Amino acid sequence: LTKGGLPCAEVTFRTPAAEESIRIMAEQFPDMLLGAGTVLTTEQADRAIAAGAKFIVSPGFNPKVVSHCIEKNIPITPGISSPSDMEQAIEMGLDAVKFFPAVPSGGLSMIKALAAPYHTMRFMPTGGETPQNLTEFLDYPKILACGGTWMVKPELLATGNFEEITRLTRQTVRTMLDLKIDELTLPFPHTGNNLSDALHGHTDHGHQNGLGVAHSLGGLADHGGGDGGAGQGRCGGHSVVPTENGRADGQADDDN
Repeated sequence: LTKGGLPCAEVTFRTPAAEESIRIMAEQFPDMLLGAGTVLTTEQADRAIAAGAKFIVSPGFNPKVVSHCIEKNIPITPGISSPSDMEQAIEMGLDAVKFFPAVPSGGLSMIKALAAPYHTMRFMPTGGETPQNLTEFLDYPKILACGGTWMVKPELLATGNFEEITRLTRQTVRTMLDLKIDELTLPFPHTGNNLSDALHGHTDHGHQNGLGVAHSLGGLADHGGGDGGAGQGRCGGHSVVPTENGRADGQADDDN
């Protein structure tokens, strides 16, 4: 992922392997901005943070988990799919939310409908994004990032085909930025209570959102695939890269 231009990833808490995977990745790849997804409880949040996660993502809106992360000054992006969820997020001071499951919940049309009354909110859709529709989502200014799982396929992990993973990652980054990137560096500034505090900047190549995303570590936690859901590995997760004038600047999410 890093070689492909996405030095940012999220590992989801779908199996007991997630916590240890975050710890190993944080130790062996200190320059990668690493987060945890599918965080359902405050206990999972604490374990993820202790292992090295720098941001938290959840599939739904749990006020207890959100408050806990805010108190710890850890960026949290909870999942929403309705106006009621949006109002909870606003009430708690968030300015970015995860829209999940994105395509089954109405895709870009639903995001635009929600953005009309809640015009200060930004969105990170996950669930149903593909290389074919990625730029359609990212071209909308209210979208902060996208999540996907197409780059780290179980069969590629099972056979150790990391060259293909790198190629798919680089291809996605090029699609996102509309330019060729051979190398990215990432200083990882992150402060505040929401993902948008960490994911910021803009590109001058047509995508006005703060980052372009790409892929998932699906299956990396189990070293080789599985059935964590459509297009995902057993542990799930995503990788994201914010960009500013073609340069990485900040952070990431999950399909769940």
